[in-house]
Amino acid sequence: MSKTERINSITQFRLMQLRAVLGSAKAGLALGDLYENGVLVAKDLPTAAKYYQKAAKKRNAAAQNRLGVLYAKGAGVEQDDQTAAHWYLESANGEDPDGMTNLAKCYLDGHGVTQNYALAAGWLIKAAEAGVHEAQGLLGGLYLSGLGVKIDEKQAFYWIRRSVQGGELSANSALTRIYRQGGGNDKDAREAFAQTEIAAKRGDPRAQNDLGVCYAVGMGVAKSDGDAALWYGKAAKQNYAVAQCNLAYIYIEGRGATENPKMAAHLWKLAAEQGYALAQKEYAICLEHGAGVKQNLGESTVWYQKAAEQGVVLAMVMMGQAYRLGKGVPIDQEVAAKWYVRAHERAEEIGIENLNEIDRHYVIVAQYNLGWMYGKGQGVEHDEAKAVHWFEHAARGGEKSAQRNLGIRYSLGKGVERDEEKAAYWFGLAAEKYRVAAEAGDADAQKEYAVCLSLGRGVEKNLQEAARWYQKAAEQGNGVAQTNLGHAYSQGNGVEVNYEKALYWTRKAAEQGQARAQNNLGYYYENGKGVAQSYKQAFYWYSKAAEQGDQYALCSLGEFYRDGKFVEKDDQKAIECFRASAEKGHPEAAEDLKKYYGIDVD
Repeated sequence: MSKTERINSITQFRLMQLRAVLGSAKAGLALGDLYENGVLVAKDLPTAAKYYQKAAKKRNAAAQNRLGVLYAKGAGVEQDDQTAAHWYLESANGEDPDGMTNLAKCYLDGHGVTQNYALAAGWLIKAAEAGVHEAQGLLGGLYLSGLGVKIDEKQAFYWIRRSVQGGELSANSALTRIYRQGGGNDKDAREAFAQTEIAAKRGDPRAQNDLGVCYAVGMGVAKSDGDAALWYGKAAKQNYAVAQCNLAYIYIEGRGATENPKMAAHLWKLAAEQGYALAQKEYAICLEHGAGVKQNLGESTVWYQKAAEQGVVLAMVMMGQAYRLGKGVPIDQEVAAKWYVRAHERAEEIGIENLNEIDRHYVIVAQYNLGWMYGKGQGVEHDEAKAVHWFEHAARGGEKSAQRNLGIRYSLGKGVERDEEKAAYWFGLAAEKYRVAAEAGDADAQKEYAVCLSLGRGVEKNLQEAARWYQKAAEQGNGVAQTNLGHAYSQGNGVEVNYEKALYWTRKAAEQGQARAQNNLGYYYENGKGVAQSYKQAFYWYSKAAEQGDQYALCSLGEFYRDGKFVEKDDQKAIECFRASAEKGHPEAAEDLKKYYGIDVD
C-alpha cells in the first residue's frame, strides 16, 4: 500500500469512527467487521462486539446477526446461546437472510431456544428464497426427512441442487441420497462430483467424505468401493465423525477393505465420542453383542441413551428393551414403557413410512410390547382399551402376534366391543403369517400355527394338523410346543392317547421351566399316568409350577396340605395355596376355600 493509500485508509477509518460515535449504525457495522477480521487495525473481538452492539441496538439487522454469532461462539463476549438466539431473532425480523439462517439452526438444534422444526423450516424458506445456499441445503434436508414440513422429494431436490450449485459442500450428502432414490440426472451427478472432488483434494474433510459417498454409490463417477474407502479414510484421519462412521461400515461389510469388526468398533467409538448419534447407536450395538469389542451391557445402554436423546428411533426402542429385560440396567417396566412411547412418537414425527426396514421393525416391537404391558398392567396401569390401541398399531405394521392378540380381544370383547368379523379378520392374517414362517422352519411360528389349527383361529380347526406342527416345534426345543404336544398325547387330541409320549414331551418342557408342563407332570405322578405313582415327585413338580404362579398347581398343593398327602397336614398353608389359586381365577380353589374353611374370595 502506498503512502497516499495508507493516509486515505486511515482517514476513512477515522471518519467511520466519528460516524459511529454520532450514531451511524452502518458505520458501527463496518467498524465491527474491521476489528473482527483485523483489517486496518489489530484483530480485537471485544471491540468488534462493542461496535456490533451499538449498531444492533439501532436495529441494523446485519450487525444483530454478527453479534449473535459472537455470542454463539463466545468470541469477544461470554458464550450465551440464549443471547445469540435473541439477536438472531432481531436480525431475522429485520429481514437479514443470514440472521434467518442462524435462527433456523438454533431451532433445529435447540440452542438457546426450544427445538422446533416447524419454526426452523419457516425461517429457512425465507432465507433460501433470499439466496442463502446453506439455508437451501438445510431446507432440502427437511423436505427429505419430513421434519417441520411434509416430505416432498421434488422440493428437496430443487433446494439441495441450488445449494450445491452455489458451492455449499455440506449439501452434497443429501444430494447423494436423492440420486440413490432416483432423483436428478447424470449431468447433475457429474457436476456434483466435480465440485466435491475439487474441495476434497484441497483437504476439506466433509468433501472427502462426500467424495467417498460418490464412489460408494456411483454418483457422477464409476462405482468403486476401494476409492470410497480411500476418501473415507482421508476424512476419518481428520477426525471427521461421519467419515469414521462410513469407514466403519466398509470394515464391517468388507467392501473396499478387509473385513475387520474390531476396527469398525474402534471407528464407531471415535465418532460416538464426538456426539455423532448414528455412531453412538452402532457402537452400542457392538457393546451389546460383543462385536469387535468386549461385551458390556451397561456401557452399551449408556451409548444407546446418548443416541436416543438425539432422536435415534432404534436406540429409543433398545432403551425400552434394556429396562424391560434388565440389560445393563435394573429392571424398570415404567421407564421401559416411557421409552417405547418416545420411540413411537419419534417415528410418527419422522413418518413411519420413511424409516428404514430395521427401524420400522423395532418401532413395531415397541408398539407390541406396549400392548402387552397394558394388557398385563406391567409398568403401566392395566387398561385393555390401550392394549388394543397399541396392538392395532403393531398389527397394521404386520406383527403377527399383535394380530393374534387383536383377534382374541375382538372375539372376547376385551377392551373393545365384541366383533366376530374383525376377530376372524385378525386371526386370519395372523394364521397366514404363522403358516408361512412355520413352513420356513421357525419353531415359534410352528407352535403358534398349531395353536391356530387347534382352536380354529383364522383357519379351519384341525387337531391332526395341529399335533403335526406341535411335533415339529417340539423337536426344535420349543417348550410351549412340547407342553401342548404332551397334553395332546394325554387327551388324544389329533393323536392316539399315549401316556409314554405324553410323559416324554411333558418332562422335556418341565425341565425347561414351563409352568404348565410342571403342573401336568405333577398330575401324572399324583395319578400314576404313564409313570409309577409318586406323591413325592408330584409335590416336587407342583411346587415348581406354583413358584411361577400356576393356579392349577397352587390348587393341587392346597389339596396336599389339606389332606396331609406326602406332607404334614397344614390348614394354614392349604388356605394360602387355595387363596392364591382362587385369586388367579381357579374356581375349584374358591370352592375348596368355601367348602372346607368357610372362606369367601372377593
